[in-house]
Amino acid sequence: VITSGASIGDASTQLYSPGTWAGQTLTLPAAANGTTFTVTAILPATGANAPTGVQLYQVNSVPSIVTGITGLGNNNVYYGVYVVNGVAPSYNVTINYTAYDPTPLAQLFYRNNNASTWNAGNTNPAPPPYTITEANSIVPQQEYILGATSSALPVELTSFSAVCSSGFALLQWTTATETNNSFYTIERSGDGVNFLVIGRVKGAVNSSTSLSYSYTDSQLPEGTVYYRLAQTDLDGNETVLKTEAFESCAAEPEIHAFQSSPGTLTVQLNLPQAGNYSICVYDVAGRLISTGNVQGEAGFNTFRLNAPAAAGVYFIRALYAYTVYTAKFFIAR
Repeated sequence: VITSGASIGDASTQLYSPGTWAGQTLTLPAAANGTTFTVTAILPATGANAPTGVQLYQVNSVPSIVTGITGLGNNNVYYGVYVVNGVAPSYNVTINYTAYDPTPLAQLFYRNNNASTWNAGNTNPAPPPYTITEANSIVPQQEYILGATSSALPVELTSFSAVCSSGFALLQWTTATETNNSFYTIERSGDGVNFLVIGRVKGAVNSSTSLSYSYTDSQLPEGTVYYRLAQTDLDGNETVLKTEAFESCAAEPEIHAFQSSPGTLTVQLNLPQAGNYSICVYDVAGRLISTGNVQGEAGFNTFRLNAPAAAGVYFIRALYAYTVYTAKFFIAR
């Protein structure tokens, strides 16, 4: 039981004054995360049943017990109230989170002591102002923390599609809002049941404007595949957003070479990305006939090179990084 103005937690303020409590307000200075905590209307105001003291405190850490809290995110501050003496003291608590995380999905959670689980309190579905008030609290010892409503998805997805682009699967998605969203995970499956993670894309953390994202799957298998998009919160919770079926792109030669005119070899390359490609021509015995470099762009490219002098069957190879494209061609005389 608190009977003095001794400090509690990482920050505290108190009022120990007999007499009238009507209209009294206690406010803690803004926490490091930008939230402020206020207690008002401490009742009963006068008489033998009035409190002898009120103390507010702030703890700058995640509670050891978080059961019952949803949408905690990166919030690491919680608050407490001690009302000393008095009979059924009544008070209002208000958290202002304007400088912290102005989300329309904010919710206040409370518990009776530091050994109990948390209960869902009031929400603020349509700010501004960015405040939540819990009125007529009558428990002498109460703690409070800011979270978010459990019914709200961390990401409001407006579209997710997979299309064929330059022989690869181009995944695109847009979002209307993001709340504490750390990153997106792209998964692929051949049966729609067993999925394998193939990539990640960084999220916007918090956003209330429309955003667009994309990811290219350059290791596309043949046949029907399924892509699944998921997101992970800052606190590590994952939510699956949508699954999309996709038919593999029609087979397209990545490299094709032919004699377009005497002495001229035309090379067509369908490339996944721009870069400097090494071009080598070999005869059927594996001997290097010629070599050179071309600057390719992402997508379809056409190059004209000097054709081998002798008639016969040849092989052309294009190399970029660790990817090799090979095709056979014939020179006639």
